[in-house]
Amino acid sequence: MTIELKYKMSIVIVNYNNNTGLKKTLRFLNENIREFIENSDIEIVIIDGLSLDNSINTLKEYSNIINTLVIEKDQGIYDAMNKGIHYSNGRYCYFLNTNDTFNSELLSEIIHVISLDIYDLLVFPVNRYNENNQHIGMKPLNIMKPDDFINDMPVCHQGTVFKRKHLLYYDTSYKIIADKDLIYRYVKNGSKIKYFNSPLMDYYENGYSINNISQWKFENIIFCLKNFKNKKRLFYYIISFLKSKLF
Repeated sequence: MTIELKYKMSIVIVNYNNNTGLKKTLRFLNENIREFIENSDIEIVIIDGLSLDNSINTLKEYSNIINTLVIEKDQGIYDAMNKGIHYSNGRYCYFLNTNDTFNSELLSEIIHVISLDIYDLLVFPVNRYNENNQHIGMKPLNIMKPDDFINDMPVCHQGTVFKRKHLLYYDTSYKIIADKDLIYRYVKNGSKIKYFNSPLMDYYENGYSINNISQWKFENIIFCLKNFKNKKRLFYYIISFLKSKLF
């Protein structure tokens, strides 16, 4: 049985003890995209992992723009995102971190492209900032190929909108690179991708993966062994990783 999806896009936000960031993001949504929410173009789905700070009061404050709120313990950020997929009811999903905002002026174009129902991925560049909040440029987008994922993340997760299909899930065996695994899955399966020129958001390179680069590299080896066993580039990547641990 096919379930009719009510909204064009779901914005999924996961939160745990980040009331300051949650308030910033919900305030932004309330001030900038209420028209899309009221027109049922967009739904807001919040997954909160039983926060112990003041997040619950913030969620009550902005309950007027929240379509679905789930408050329960989860097994980490990717488990929470999977819950967001499960509880959402949009044809496409966009995952927005607490403390983040995006270029709301692009929403009309996004909704139009979604209405065409042609593309599986909508991919945007992002403005990149380092840990000192200095702008370090906008990484240009190139047409993605599976091999691009061997030792890189060719696009930003927060610059990607996903069509709901059987490929849309996060592999929770990864703690850091499940987003990379997800985008690779779409690319590997021949998804139709729409590339945009305008940056969707400001991305600050001070997140968990940047601060845990050894774990990222280790998980990337596991990812590559699953997907690129016969690639010569994989061999050199593993050697480079081992040298970085030994010397």
